[in-house]
Amino acid sequence: MQTLQEVLQAADTAELVAALKRRFPVDLAELPAELTVAAAQAHVDQVWRDYLDRLRTLEIQPTADGQTWVLYVYHELKDGMPEPSVNVTPLAELQREGVAAPSYALEWTPQVELLGYYVAENRLTKYYQTDLLVEVLDDACFFGLEQEHLAEEIASLTARTQAPGKTFSEEAVKRELGWDEEAGDTFTPQEEKYRAQAEAAAQKISDYSKQAAIDEILQSLAG
Repeated sequence: MQTLQEVLQAADTAELVAALKRRFPVDLAELPAELTVAAAQAHVDQVWRDYLDRLRTLEIQPTADGQTWVLYVYHELKDGMPEPSVNVTPLAELQREGVAAPSYALEWTPQVELLGYYVAENRLTKYYQTDLLVEVLDDACFFGLEQEHLAEEIASLTARTQAPGKTFSEEAVKRELGWDEEAGDTFTPQEEKYRAQAEAAAQKISDYSKQAAIDEILQSLAG
């Protein structure tokens, strides 16, 4: 497997920038008024190119937890069609837990560590590689293109988790969000049965695809 940084280095820059722009369309209202549309597009292109160039040349640091992390893709059912699901999980958990292995958030991961994560070589990860890269690149700049706000956010999160908190019941949360009002339309008991069956079938597709992806990954590592 290659590291994320190696995959980024080999990726086509123009294709990746185009994919990022499709995912995050330019909001002209946020750009200087004196810029023409063409100049604004060029500015956005350069921002993404600079971001990619930086990630391609950063010096990778070992993960803080010492684990080998794997980025991989399987697919789920959405509107009757396959939809990619990007996951990041320690290799040890894939080996130990299989389909039950969870996926973790990347927003809090320092870029210098994230770039050393490995990109799996299973079929769907290869097929959806651009989707994977776009999602990871999005998460990696959640706190700024150079993660300039990451330390501040980690300190804030630590302070919040250490402060005494107030708990709310499920009913109280629903009332707060306005979800306790009577629904205007609901499923009949028979429709609810079909809905549950459809959800169960969709979950079977997801679990099967995830397990197949994990099996491919572990078999490739076994040689």
